[in-house]
Amino acid sequence: MRTLAEEALYYLHHTLPLIDRSYMEKADQSEPANLSLGMHYLINPQFEKDFEYNAGHLDIRSGVRSGDILTERGKSEVSSLIARVPAGEEADGQVSHTFIIHIDAQGRKFAIDQKGKIHSLEALIETGFKIRPLTVLDQPVSRYSIYRMREPQIAARGAQLLYNEELAAEEAGIDTPYDFPMENQCGYSCAGAVRKAILLGSDGKIDLSTFKTTIEMDDPWILDQINIRNGIVTYAPGDGDIEPLFNLVLLARDPGLSHQALQLDAILTTLLNMMNEGYEMRPIWKSSITSRLLLPIRKAMQPYKWTWNWPILKQIKASFPEYMKANELDTIVRLRNLVWKFYDDLSVTDLSRAKMNGHSMSWSELRAEVEAIYERRADLQNLFFQARPPADSIH
Repeated sequence: MRTLAEEALYYLHHTLPLIDRSYMEKADQSEPANLSLGMHYLINPQFEKDFEYNAGHLDIRSGVRSGDILTERGKSEVSSLIARVPAGEEADGQVSHTFIIHIDAQGRKFAIDQKGKIHSLEALIETGFKIRPLTVLDQPVSRYSIYRMREPQIAARGAQLLYNEELAAEEAGIDTPYDFPMENQCGYSCAGAVRKAILLGSDGKIDLSTFKTTIEMDDPWILDQINIRNGIVTYAPGDGDIEPLFNLVLLARDPGLSHQALQLDAILTTLLNMMNEGYEMRPIWKSSITSRLLLPIRKAMQPYKWTWNWPILKQIKASFPEYMKANELDTIVRLRNLVWKFYDDLSVTDLSRAKMNGHSMSWSELRAEVEAIYERRADLQNLFFQARPPADSIH
């Protein structure tokens, strides 16, 4: 007999009769290195009637309802880090962000704001928790899913209450910071905002998620750098994918960006395993300048809005997250530098194998190649080195 967790996984991945619409949207060609192949959609037939079609293309916004919850996988190395840290080596963590939707009572299809777009109640590292126009449907991401609570009125009520709370704060000039430690003490993480909405909508009776995530590493160096407490039990972005209180409405996937995410996952999984054995990323000049000079400038200019349009300061404001601490940003810059050095080699090898064999490398082949890249490149060994023996070897 399966446990409740196993039943949830079985329902999501095996028995739910999804309709493969295979609608291909035109890939965005604006970026020279863009790997997007366009989005493919799978729709739960239970909700198919909610969606409309415009000139043969699926109109996602027409099927979205207030209180719907989106989970998303971005295409950056930070997205891969967020997806892999809670998941660990043996789990298939594919979610890096989540948020809840609010739709104004005046309109069924659209939230009524100045631009007529749906609101997302969303916590981002860059800018904190805010009411935003829904944009993920227009941006290239590897995948996203739309979920609806089995009792949708709870989520819709929670979205309305959270919207009212944040709107009052914004009108009073109060910022709600991003809570990077994911403990929701001084602000919200992305998953924390969703959890808060459901708590509000259920009058405190439903505390997501049914299956919470434990973030734990033998050697917590990377967790310490980004101020996440080792051993924390939390509602993580990916927990929505196995939440039995949710129905899956739609799954959208870009095959090209999904494969790139798989390559990044192979790199991050390998690096995280090595970090568990005492490896660290060496500081680099880019991370030092970013965290010790540019980030302090960004924080200092925040109260002085008259500086925001100065050419250089405007670029600094747009480039650096307001709520990240110096050590967090320093770590992310180091990670970005390291990961894309691996990626340059791995992507070339993967493409070469695909041309030779007719298919891309498997997960185990990608992992083995990442290890091989590290062994043959002295520059990577200098950037990523063993600072301590593995924790289980210390007595």
